[in-house]
Amino acid sequence: MAVTYVDDIPTAQHVRTIKIIAVQKITPSPTHDLAALEVSGDIANEHNINFFALPPDASTPPLDTILGALGYPTSLSQPVMKGSRAAFPTMTYERIVTTNALLVSFDPQQHFLTTYSFAKDTGDQPHPGGFSGCGLWSDVPPTGIWHANLRFAGVIVAYYERRKLFRAIRAEIVVTFLKDSL
Repeated sequence: MAVTYVDDIPTAQHVRTIKIIAVQKITPSPTHDLAALEVSGDIANEHNINFFALPPDASTPPLDTILGALGYPTSLSQPVMKGSRAAFPTMTYERIVTTNALLVSFDPQQHFLTTYSFAKDTGDQPHPGGFSGCGLWSDVPPTGIWHANLRFAGVIVAYYERRKLFRAIRAEIVVTFLKDSL
């Protein structure tokens, strides 16, 4: 059986160059840790990419709703070539919660909280850095034949280490920001 060593992995010069997605305009939010990135309307013809519809009435689900987030935790990154690491997609499922604790920069009108329990039971819980900026999605059970039916709930923007909680911007705030900026 052949063994591959990290030093045998191709360097950047040997790796096929991918086409970079051109960003036409960046609009940062003046009040939240968000930015709108405008890309070409022809992006689907140039890249293998899908967008989820963002309904204008998107809203944050109620307490105890389980949400999914696909992040790239840097603490789980692996070396891929000398001087370079890659973080791979990691899915976590968390629950919307509340707390009586005074949390820095938390405004319940703008934000909501979720647990961070990924791999907690293994005793090897990765640091959540790399989930910031991820969308949070709830599963809305479809009628009839089952199919994936995700609904946008918000965007992770911070982590409270001591409480092991994510702070997320509410879907309503994100939708308003996008309407106003695009």
